[in-house]
Amino acid sequence: MNIFVGLNYICAAPFSTESRIQNDTISMYIIDTCPEPVSCYAKCDCYYTFDFKFLSDNANYFYRVKLYDAMKKDTITIKEEFINK
Repeated sequence: MNIFVGLNYICAAPFSTESRIQNDTISMYIIDTCPEPVSCYAKCDCYYTFDFKFLSDNANYFYRVKLYDAMKKDTITIKEEFINK
């Protein structure tokens, strides 16, 4: 199973990702890792892509993608969906 996520965000942001599967829910996290928001970014917006890949026999999942925004010091949900294959 591939979950593709597109994100408009400030350019030159450093990211890490994490994911967890618990029961029938997949949680994916895109984490802006800039330690000092003023020092990392360029003065433009960019389009980033993330491709999360999972191996599973279960075809029914709810998934949620969350973004940690270092500039706002907050986590927001950017996508939620139910997969039924």
